[in-house]
Amino acid sequence: MWFMNKDLPISPINSKEGVVQGDVAGSSLYSLAIHPLAIAVREILQSGNDKNNCGLNFLFIDDHSIIAHFEKMKLAILKVIQSDPRYGYHLN
Repeated sequence: MWFMNKDLPISPINSKEGVVQGDVAGSSLYSLAIHPLAIAVREILQSGNDKNNCGLNFLFIDDHSIIAHFEKMKLAILKVIQSDPRYGYHLN
């Protein structure tokens, strides 16, 4: 990408990390990067042998939704928070 200002010469804008917006590979690369966290959350939701052994883990692009019993939800949220520095994932 190039930047041009009437007072400055044309200069490159270097990408430091990741892909640029609109890159067709962006969604696939993100999915590959977030897959270990998705698997870890799924394992939390499927753990145990009690009536609370259920839950749904939905991921689409950069949205992650979890539906589960309170105790399972609490464990899943803690996993996401603990994984935050590695994946750059933030709760909002």
